[in-house]
Amino acid sequence: MNVEIKIDSSNPYKLDLIRFGKHTIAELSKNNANFIEAIVSIDSNYQGDDDKANEEGTAYWFNEMLDLKSMFSYEYCLEKCIEIIDNHNSTHLEATNDGRNNMKEIILGRCPSVEQLKQEVLVTPTRNDTNNLFFDLLKTMDHKTGYKVNNISFASKFISYARKYLNNNDTSFSKYDKVVAENLSKYQKYYADDGKRVSKSKFLNKSSDRRNLKKDIDKQKYTYETYIKYMKTIDDIQNNLNSIKIELTREEIDHVIWYTSKGKYLDELFENY
Repeated sequence: MNVEIKIDSSNPYKLDLIRFGKHTIAELSKNNANFIEAIVSIDSNYQGDDDKANEEGTAYWFNEMLDLKSMFSYEYCLEKCIEIIDNHNSTHLEATNDGRNNMKEIILGRCPSVEQLKQEVLVTPTRNDTNNLFFDLLKTMDHKTGYKVNNISFASKFISYARKYLNNNDTSFSKYDKVVAENLSKYQKYYADDGKRVSKSKFLNKSSDRRNLKKDIDKQKYTYETYIKYMKTIDDIQNNLNSIKIELTREEIDHVIWYTSKGKYLDELFENY
């Protein structure tokens, strides 16, 4: 780690920052993670997601799936989970032709019971094995404007939420996010540098690249492999943090990168510290 300048703020309401080379990033520190998690917890889009008593949150409907005395069917709970994840995370399923229903049918086809869903969402994607629910959810669909899409954002978020709420708060599946993908190479360079040249677009699910592929199955595989690179890099970063006694969950790492990269203001913030 070749650091030029590092600012560790003693103020819990200010970010710890790192500048190396031409990059300024938010440090993956516990101070930053706690600050960002507090902000996310009061964001109206996510408020109540973890509350099993709140019908507007995903936790409620996954919990209802597990409740043998629930008045709701597994299929109905699944519909609600898909709807809320799509709405809260802006995954734009409704921009495709019958997107939410397509996702529901794919899940029910592979997981006709909640017990099967619990097990299926624990499968970690690997390059040589596409026989899993996550790959199935990346099925190429028609956007209402005419082009083809692979719903990497929804697919990763559904698996992440289902793994978390059906399997004892397991947060080991990353939610794919374009903002994180656009900035991940900087964090890889600082926290998990293997000496190889890192392309800024390495983790982007680029529509231009998918259009060059003739078959839908090839577009699906391209998106799948993009996610595997994305997830492995966050694994590497997390492992390196653990080795220096900084314990952050995958979700905390995602949130720090996502929140501090949205406004592209870190350089200006650094100059004003």
